[in-house]
Amino acid sequence: MGLFDRFRRRGSGGPAAMRARLEGAMAKRRLRGWNPPLENINALVASGGPRLLARSRELVVTNGYAANACEAFAANLVGDGIKLSSLIGDADLRDRVQRLWLAWTDEADADGLTDFYGLQAMVAREMFVAGECFVRLRPRRAEDGLLVPLQLQLLQSEMLPFEKTETAANGNRIRCGIEFDATGKRVAYHFRRRHPGDSTDLGAVIPETVRVPAGDLLHIYRPIDAGQIRGLPHVAPAMVRLFLLDQYDDAELDRKKTAAMFAGFITKTAPEDPMMGESAADLDGAAIASLEPGTMQVLLPGEDVKFSSPADVGSSYEAFQYRTLLAVSASLGLPYHLVTGDV
Repeated sequence: MGLFDRFRRRGSGGPAAMRARLEGAMAKRRLRGWNPPLENINALVASGGPRLLARSRELVVTNGYAANACEAFAANLVGDGIKLSSLIGDADLRDRVQRLWLAWTDEADADGLTDFYGLQAMVAREMFVAGECFVRLRPRRAEDGLLVPLQLQLLQSEMLPFEKTETAANGNRIRCGIEFDATGKRVAYHFRRRHPGDSTDLGAVIPETVRVPAGDLLHIYRPIDAGQIRGLPHVAPAMVRLFLLDQYDDAELDRKKTAAMFAGFITKTAPEDPMMGESAADLDGAAIASLEPGTMQVLLPGEDVKFSSPADVGSSYEAFQYRTLLAVSASLGLPYHLVTGDV
């Protein structure tokens, strides 16, 4: 038995093994500057939600990679959309219900912009940009002329104020605009009557928020932590890289543009003697000499021409872009070719 005992796995316990498992909690030299705050995700969302949301929306509008990723996310999340099929046994009744459903999908949007499947795509885009979307069930009157007296109204995340955290008149707690009862159940949402960023929506003075029962609303978001009450933008992990990469590309474009504007620089021994093609000096005393095809310029003794040879980005530019966009794609959970369009 002594021979086989040598091949048995030794015990994994002991102080050394415990220290290895808790290395991330140590405060040695390498980790001395790593001191993240121990905050709940709801506190982080309440404090940084409005700014994160504003930056996310701007990024999707101005950044090509973010816009492309948003469309790819929505297309893959929704696909053909939710298609219902009735299981009613009566063939005639099933056919009537199916026709009624298809007719309702065309009238489902309360704003009249799209149909039921277009609403699903809009919800998916809001999930990418804002991390959440609210769908309010709007019952309609018979005189409205709808086949089914129900429509769906999409409300953006900004309509529910992050800063509304207080105690309601009935004693319930309101957290980030959501009202909870004593058992922690959602009972209502306190929405703004107007979008805070829409300067075109002006009207009479009205109460800032309106209470909407939770039963009349769908709060669509993906909780990533236990107890999370509001959503986080899906693009959030990649926002900083996308923003800085966009700035880097803009700076590189400006550098190449500036370098391409100068063909060369002329050194003259007699500044008062003009050269062929030289224009009048500007307010700063600098003159520009144009260069045309086939021009042969005779220089005076002592004059010299140095042609511009700007430094290129080198072979590291492509690799840097590729690796950065790979990290962005991994942060978004999307394949590289769907984010960049590079197939």
